[in-house]
Amino acid sequence: MIKLRKEEWIELIGSLCDLGREKIVSIIEFFTYNYEDINADLSLTYFLPSKDNFLLLSEGIFNIQRPAVNALRILAKRQNKAYEKEQNRFEDIQKRKIIDKINSKYLVAKNITREQQIRPGMDAIVYDKEKKHLQVIELKYKLPIESTSDLINLDAMLNKAYNQIKIAEEMVEGNKTFILEEYFGESFKGIIPDFVDYFVITNYSVGTGRNCILPSPIILESHYLSMMKLNNGMYNVHYALSDNGKGYIQHVEKRYARYLLSGYKIMVPEYLFKINAPRV
Repeated sequence: MIKLRKEEWIELIGSLCDLGREKIVSIIEFFTYNYEDINADLSLTYFLPSKDNFLLLSEGIFNIQRPAVNALRILAKRQNKAYEKEQNRFEDIQKRKIIDKINSKYLVAKNITREQQIRPGMDAIVYDKEKKHLQVIELKYKLPIESTSDLINLDAMLNKAYNQIKIAEEMVEGNKTFILEEYFGESFKGIIPDFVDYFVITNYSVGTGRNCILPSPIILESHYLSMMKLNNGMYNVHYALSDNGKGYIQHVEKRYARYLLSGYKIMVPEYLFKINAPRV
Protein backbone atom coordinates (compact mmCIF):
# COMPACT_ATOMS: atom_id res chain seq x y z
CA MET A 1 0.00 0.00 0.00
CA ILE A 2 1.34 3.43 -0.98
CA LYS A 3 -0.11 6.40 0.90
CA LEU A 4 0.70 9.90 -0.36
CA ARG A 5 -0.97 13.28 -0.60
CA LYS A 6 -2.19 14.34 -4.04
CA GLU A 7 0.65 16.82 -4.50
CA GLU A 8 3.17 14.10 -3.64
CA TRP A 9 1.60 11.81 -6.24
CA ILE A 10 1.90 14.58 -8.84
CA GLU A 11 5.60 15.04 -8.04
CA LEU A 12 6.28 11.29 -8.03
CA ILE A 13 4.56 10.64 -11.36
CA GLY A 14 6.17 13.74 -12.87
CA SER A 15 9.62 12.41 -11.95
CA LEU A 16 8.90 9.15 -13.81
CA CYS A 17 7.60 10.57 -17.09
CA ASP A 18 7.58 13.62 -19.36
CA LEU A 19 3.92 14.52 -18.85
CA GLY A 20 3.01 18.04 -17.76
CA ARG A 21 1.40 18.84 -14.41
CA GLU A 22 -2.07 19.45 -15.89
CA LYS A 23 -2.07 16.08 -17.65
CA ILE A 24 -0.87 14.26 -14.52
CA VAL A 25 -3.60 15.89 -12.42
CA SER A 26 -6.26 14.85 -14.93
CA ILE A 27 -4.96 11.25 -14.91
CA ILE A 28 -4.98 11.08 -11.11
CA GLU A 29 -8.51 12.48 -10.94
CA PHE A 30 -9.66 10.07 -13.67
CA PHE A 31 -8.39 7.09 -11.66
CA THR A 32 -9.58 8.31 -8.23
CA TYR A 33 -12.49 6.48 -6.60
CA ASN A 34 -15.64 8.60 -6.15
CA TYR A 35 -17.69 7.52 -3.12
CA GLU A 36 -20.75 9.40 -4.41
CA ASP A 37 -20.79 7.77 -7.86
CA ILE A 38 -23.03 4.68 -7.93
CA ASN A 39 -21.11 3.44 -10.99
CA ALA A 40 -17.73 3.74 -9.28
CA ASP A 41 -15.69 0.55 -9.24
CA LEU A 42 -12.59 0.21 -7.07
CA SER A 43 -11.22 -2.53 -9.32
CA LEU A 44 -11.03 0.10 -12.09
CA THR A 45 -10.06 3.22 -10.13
CA TYR A 46 -6.72 2.92 -8.39
CA PHE A 47 -6.61 5.85 -5.96
CA LEU A 48 -8.75 5.61 -2.81
CA PRO A 49 -9.25 8.95 -0.99
CA SER A 50 -8.94 8.81 2.81
CA LYS A 51 -10.46 11.11 5.45
CA ASP A 52 -7.05 12.65 6.18
CA ASN A 53 -6.70 13.86 2.56
CA PHE A 54 -4.34 11.13 1.43
CA LEU A 55 -4.68 9.07 -1.73
CA LEU A 56 -4.10 5.37 -1.13
CA LEU A 57 -2.94 3.03 -3.87
CA SER A 58 -2.91 -0.74 -3.44
CA GLU A 59 -0.21 -2.51 -5.42
CA GLY A 60 -2.38 -5.65 -5.38
CA ILE A 61 -5.37 -3.93 -7.01
CA PHE A 62 -3.08 -1.98 -9.35
CA ASN A 63 -1.62 -5.23 -10.66
CA ILE A 64 -5.03 -6.82 -11.36
CA GLN A 65 -5.41 -5.04 -14.72
CA ARG A 66 -3.33 -2.84 -16.98
CA PRO A 67 -4.17 0.89 -16.62
CA ALA A 68 -4.78 1.26 -20.37
CA VAL A 69 -7.49 -1.42 -20.26
CA ASN A 70 -9.09 0.05 -17.14
CA ALA A 71 -9.09 3.51 -18.71
CA LEU A 72 -11.27 2.17 -21.53
CA ARG A 73 -13.65 0.59 -19.04
CA ILE A 74 -13.96 3.80 -17.04
CA LEU A 75 -14.51 5.79 -20.23
CA ALA A 76 -17.29 3.38 -21.22
CA LYS A 77 -19.00 3.81 -17.84
CA ARG A 78 -18.55 7.55 -17.25
CA GLN A 79 -18.60 8.99 -20.75
CA ASN A 80 -20.54 6.53 -22.85
CA LYS A 81 -20.89 8.81 -25.88
CA ALA A 82 -17.14 9.46 -25.96
CA TYR A 83 -16.49 5.74 -25.74
CA GLU A 84 -18.92 4.96 -28.57
CA LYS A 85 -17.00 7.42 -30.75
CA GLU A 86 -13.72 5.69 -29.90
CA GLN A 87 -15.34 2.30 -30.48
CA ASN A 88 -15.74 3.16 -34.16
CA ARG A 89 -11.96 3.50 -34.34
CA PHE A 90 -11.49 0.05 -32.82
CA GLU A 91 -13.83 -1.35 -35.46
CA ASP A 92 -11.79 0.37 -38.17
CA ILE A 93 -8.76 -1.49 -36.80
CA GLN A 94 -10.73 -4.75 -37.00
CA LYS A 95 -11.49 -4.07 -40.65
CA ARG A 96 -7.84 -3.28 -41.35
CA LYS A 97 -6.88 -6.66 -39.87
CA ILE A 98 -9.30 -8.39 -42.23
CA ILE A 99 -7.82 -6.59 -45.23
CA ASP A 100 -4.22 -7.32 -44.22
CA LYS A 101 -4.43 -10.88 -42.86
CA ILE A 102 -6.88 -12.95 -44.90
CA ASN A 103 -5.86 -14.94 -47.98
CA SER A 104 -5.14 -12.68 -50.97
CA LYS A 105 -7.60 -14.66 -53.12
CA TYR A 106 -10.48 -12.99 -51.26
CA LEU A 107 -11.62 -9.49 -52.18
CA VAL A 108 -12.44 -6.94 -49.47
CA ALA A 109 -14.47 -3.85 -50.39
CA LYS A 110 -12.22 -0.85 -49.68
CA ASN A 111 -13.41 2.35 -51.37
CA ILE A 112 -16.52 2.69 -49.26
CA THR A 113 -18.76 5.74 -49.70
CA ARG A 114 -20.34 7.60 -46.80
CA GLU A 115 -23.72 6.10 -47.70
CA GLN A 116 -22.24 2.60 -47.58
CA GLN A 117 -20.44 3.28 -44.28
CA ILE A 118 -23.65 3.98 -42.38
CA ARG A 119 -25.53 0.93 -43.63
CA PRO A 120 -26.44 -1.36 -40.70
CA GLY A 121 -24.73 -4.75 -40.61
CA MET A 122 -22.34 -4.00 -43.50
CA ASP A 123 -19.08 -2.88 -41.88
CA ALA A 124 -17.03 -5.28 -44.03
CA ILE A 125 -17.81 -7.00 -47.35
CA VAL A 126 -15.66 -9.98 -48.43
CA TYR A 127 -16.02 -11.94 -51.69
CA ASP A 128 -14.60 -15.15 -53.15
CA LYS A 129 -14.72 -14.87 -56.97
CA GLU A 130 -13.96 -18.55 -57.48
CA LYS A 131 -16.81 -19.83 -55.31
CA LYS A 132 -19.07 -16.79 -55.83
CA HIS A 133 -19.38 -16.66 -52.05
CA LEU A 134 -20.09 -13.34 -50.28
CA GLN A 135 -19.66 -12.41 -46.61
CA VAL A 136 -21.59 -9.46 -45.16
CA ILE A 137 -20.09 -8.60 -41.78
CA GLU A 138 -21.02 -6.44 -38.79
CA LEU A 139 -17.99 -5.60 -36.62
CA LYS A 140 -18.30 -5.25 -32.83
CA TYR A 141 -15.52 -4.36 -30.42
CA LYS A 142 -16.17 -5.52 -26.84
CA LEU A 143 -14.47 -4.66 -23.56
CA PRO A 144 -13.69 -7.52 -21.15
CA ILE A 145 -16.65 -8.24 -18.86
CA GLU A 146 -16.21 -7.15 -15.25
CA SER A 147 -19.67 -6.61 -13.78
CA THR A 148 -23.36 -7.40 -14.07
CA SER A 149 -23.93 -4.07 -15.81
CA ASP A 150 -21.24 -5.05 -18.34
CA LEU A 151 -23.20 -8.22 -19.10
CA ILE A 152 -26.39 -6.21 -19.58
CA ASN A 153 -24.57 -3.81 -21.92
CA LEU A 154 -23.09 -6.78 -23.78
CA ASP A 155 -26.55 -8.25 -24.36
CA ALA A 156 -27.82 -4.91 -25.63
CA MET A 157 -24.86 -4.51 -27.99
CA LEU A 158 -25.17 -8.03 -29.41
CA ASN A 159 -28.95 -7.75 -29.83
CA LYS A 160 -28.34 -4.56 -31.80
CA ALA A 161 -25.74 -6.35 -33.93
CA TYR A 162 -28.10 -9.23 -34.70
CA ASN A 163 -30.82 -6.78 -35.72
CA GLN A 164 -28.33 -4.95 -37.93
CA ILE A 165 -27.37 -8.08 -39.88
CA LYS A 166 -31.07 -8.81 -40.42
CA ILE A 167 -31.42 -5.35 -41.97
CA ALA A 168 -28.31 -6.02 -44.07
CA GLU A 169 -29.76 -9.32 -45.27
CA GLU A 170 -32.97 -7.61 -46.41
CA MET A 171 -30.95 -4.98 -48.26
CA VAL A 172 -28.59 -7.45 -49.99
CA GLU A 173 -31.27 -10.00 -50.89
CA GLY A 174 -33.33 -7.24 -52.47
CA ASN A 175 -30.37 -5.99 -54.53
CA LYS A 176 -28.40 -9.15 -55.36
CA THR A 177 -28.11 -8.21 -59.02
CA PHE A 178 -26.26 -4.97 -58.19
CA ILE A 179 -24.54 -5.57 -54.84
CA LEU A 180 -21.20 -6.85 -56.20
CA GLU A 181 -20.97 -4.10 -58.80
CA GLU A 182 -21.67 -1.46 -56.16
CA TYR A 183 -18.94 -2.66 -53.79
CA PHE A 184 -16.32 -4.08 -56.18
CA GLY A 185 -16.73 -2.15 -59.43
CA GLU A 186 -18.10 -2.43 -62.96
CA SER A 187 -16.24 -5.66 -63.71
CA PHE A 188 -18.78 -7.39 -61.44
CA LYS A 189 -21.81 -6.00 -63.27
CA GLY A 190 -24.56 -8.61 -63.54
CA ILE A 191 -22.73 -11.15 -61.36
CA ILE A 192 -24.88 -12.57 -58.57
CA PRO A 193 -23.32 -14.36 -55.56
CA ASP A 194 -24.38 -17.99 -55.15
CA PHE A 195 -23.84 -17.99 -51.37
CA VAL A 196 -24.12 -15.18 -48.82
CA ASP A 197 -23.27 -15.36 -45.11
CA TYR A 198 -24.43 -12.63 -42.72
CA PHE A 199 -22.67 -12.53 -39.36
CA VAL A 200 -20.98 -10.57 -36.57
CA ILE A 201 -17.24 -10.54 -35.85
CA THR A 202 -16.20 -9.65 -32.31
CA ASN A 203 -12.80 -9.32 -30.66
CA TYR A 204 -13.54 -10.81 -27.24
CA SER A 205 -14.87 -14.25 -26.32
CA VAL A 206 -17.41 -14.15 -23.50
CA GLY A 207 -20.66 -15.35 -25.04
CA THR A 208 -23.15 -14.87 -27.82
CA GLY A 209 -25.73 -12.90 -25.85
CA ARG A 210 -28.65 -14.21 -23.81
CA ASN A 211 -31.23 -13.86 -26.59
CA CYS A 212 -29.21 -15.45 -29.37
CA ILE A 213 -30.66 -18.54 -31.06
CA LEU A 214 -28.30 -21.30 -32.15
CA PRO A 215 -26.61 -21.62 -34.54
CA SER A 216 -25.42 -18.14 -33.63
CA PRO A 217 -24.37 -15.71 -36.40
CA ILE A 218 -21.28 -14.55 -34.49
CA ILE A 219 -17.62 -15.50 -34.64
CA LEU A 220 -14.45 -14.50 -32.81
CA GLU A 221 -12.07 -12.24 -34.72
CA SER A 222 -9.00 -14.44 -34.17
CA HIS A 223 -10.95 -17.55 -35.24
CA TYR A 224 -12.21 -15.83 -38.38
CA LEU A 225 -8.74 -14.61 -39.39
CA SER A 226 -7.14 -18.02 -38.85
CA MET A 227 -9.72 -19.71 -41.10
CA MET A 228 -9.65 -17.02 -43.78
CA LYS A 229 -5.90 -17.47 -44.28
CA LEU A 230 -6.73 -20.78 -45.97
CA ASN A 231 -7.90 -21.43 -49.53
CA ASN A 232 -11.14 -22.95 -48.22
CA GLY A 233 -11.61 -20.22 -45.63
CA MET A 234 -15.07 -19.21 -46.81
CA TYR A 235 -16.35 -22.76 -46.40
CA ASN A 236 -14.73 -23.10 -42.96
CA VAL A 237 -16.35 -19.88 -41.75
CA HIS A 238 -19.73 -20.98 -43.11
CA TYR A 239 -19.38 -24.34 -41.34
CA ALA A 240 -18.38 -22.67 -38.05
CA LEU A 241 -21.38 -20.34 -38.21
CA SER A 242 -23.67 -23.33 -38.83
CA ASP A 243 -22.34 -25.26 -35.82
CA ASN A 244 -24.98 -25.91 -33.15
CA GLY A 245 -22.35 -26.95 -30.62
CA LYS A 246 -22.03 -23.50 -29.14
CA GLY A 247 -23.02 -22.45 -25.65
CA TYR A 248 -23.82 -19.08 -24.21
CA ILE A 249 -23.64 -17.60 -20.73
CA GLN A 250 -26.90 -17.93 -18.82
CA HIS A 251 -26.02 -18.09 -15.13
CA VAL A 252 -23.81 -15.54 -13.39
CA GLU A 253 -22.75 -16.01 -9.77
CA LYS A 254 -21.39 -12.96 -7.95
CA ARG A 255 -18.86 -13.29 -5.14
CA TYR A 256 -16.27 -11.02 -3.50
CA ALA A 257 -12.54 -11.02 -2.91
CA ARG A 258 -11.79 -9.30 0.42
CA TYR A 259 -8.75 -7.13 1.12
CA LEU A 260 -7.61 -5.47 4.36
CA LEU A 261 -5.57 -2.37 3.51
CA SER A 262 -4.28 -0.01 6.21
CA GLY A 263 -7.34 -0.64 8.35
CA TYR A 264 -9.75 -0.39 5.43
CA LYS A 265 -11.88 -3.38 4.44
CA ILE A 266 -12.29 -3.53 0.68
CA MET A 267 -14.43 -5.98 -1.30
CA VAL A 268 -13.81 -6.46 -5.03
CA PRO A 269 -16.55 -8.31 -7.00
CA GLU A 270 -15.66 -11.45 -8.91
CA TYR A 271 -17.96 -13.35 -11.24
CA LEU A 272 -18.43 -17.05 -11.99
CA PHE A 273 -19.97 -17.76 -15.40
CA LYS A 274 -21.86 -20.96 -16.20
CA ILE A 275 -22.29 -21.98 -19.83
CA ASN A 276 -25.27 -23.93 -21.13
CA ALA A 277 -24.76 -27.40 -22.54
CA PRO A 278 -24.77 -27.35 -26.35
CA ARG A 279 -28.14 -27.67 -28.07
CA VAL A 280 -28.50 -29.66 -31.26
